[in-house]
Amino acid sequence: MSRPGIEADRRGRRIGIPPHQLSKLINERCGKSFAEFINEKRVQEFIRRMNDGQYRNLSLLGIALDVGFNSKSSFNLIFKKVTGHTPTEFKESKRQP
Repeated sequence: MSRPGIEADRRGRRIGIPPHQLSKLINERCGKSFAEFINEKRVQEFIRRMNDGQYRNLSLLGIALDVGFNSKSSFNLIFKKVTGHTPTEFKESKRQP
């Protein structure tokens, strides 16, 4: 996973906010760290892409890497923390009516 400080710096510069202010704002408004906030957004984007036929040719790991996760282990850990399920369990549960 990318280092949160580097991510905050890059995203802060993109919107014109110093990294420490961006992290503080997310912490105050969302009640979570910058890393938690970004990882939740990555999981949301992973789920969106998993359900989008345009990404059908990618494996779950391929989609995870594409949305910004750097390893299978960090993706699996964060995905389960956010959703309560492994990626495979989540995918299988969405297949059932």
